[in-house]
Amino acid sequence: GRQRSGPMFGQFAQAWAALSRESASLYFLQFDTSPARRELARSAAEMATRLAPNSAETLLANAYYRYHIERDYAGARELFEKLQREVPSSSEAIEALAKIARRQSRWKDSLHLYEEASKLNPRDANLFMDRAWTFSMLRDFGATEQMIDRALALMPGNAGALSNKVFLYQTTGRIAEARTLLDSVPA
Repeated sequence: GRQRSGPMFGQFAQAWAALSRESASLYFLQFDTSPARRELARSAAEMATRLAPNSAETLLANAYYRYHIERDYAGARELFEKLQREVPSSSEAIEALAKIARRQSRWKDSLHLYEEASKLNPRDANLFMDRAWTFSMLRDFGATEQMIDRALALMPGNAGALSNKVFLYQTTGRIAEARTLLDSVPA
C-alpha cells in the first residue's frame, strides 16, 4: 500500500478520530444506540487508524471505542495506559482510567486516579464532579460535598453541580438546606 503521511492526512485522521469518539459517546450515553451509530464509531476509528496509527487522537478513539461500545474495559485500560505513558501531561487518559476503575469497583484506584488527573488539570470542574459521584457511591457524603463545592468554586451557579448538591442534601436528610439552595437558583 501507499504510505500516507503529511499534515493533510494527520488532519483527516484527527477528524475521523473525533467522529469516532463523538459517536461512541452518543452510543454509550444512550442518546443513539442504533447499529448505524455503533458502526459509524467503528468505521471512523478504523479510518483514523489507517491514516495515523500512532497518533494520540487515534489511540484515544480506539480506547473509547473499546470502552464505550464494546465495554471491553481491560482492552480500553491497556490503550489508555499506553496513552498515559506517551502523553504524561494529559489528564484525559488518567480520567478515563479513573472511570474504568470505578466501573470495575476498584474504588481506591478510581479516587487516586481522579486526584492525579486533577493535579494535571486543576481547573476542570468535571473532574471534581466525577470524584463527587464516586464518593457518593461509597456513601462518603462529606467528601461528596467537598468535591461539589470545589466544582462550584470553579463554575459558580452551574445548574448540574447545584442540582447534585440539592440531591445530596435530600439524600442526607437536609431538606431545609435543599429547599433553600433550590430557591436560590435562578429560574
